Amino acid sequence: MITIDVPNLDGEIDAEQLIEFARHLHLLAHYSNCKASAMVSREVGMINAAIRFENMCDKAFRELPLEWRW
Repeated sequence: MITIDVPNLDGEIDAEQLIEFARHLHLLAHYSNCKASAMVSREVGMINAAIRFENMCDKAFRELPLEWRW
């Protein structure tokens, strides 16, 4: 299981920060879906599709704030 440090969404952050947090989570979800699709595409020999998904991963990664990157 993967864990992340999640702030108390009911009290520690304001509406603007909630929207920003949701945006970053959306980018991570998009990255995860694209990465999984790229991996499956490579496994079945669909290299061009895998490359397209990997390019989408790269774009999502670049849009993440530095503190959310690995």
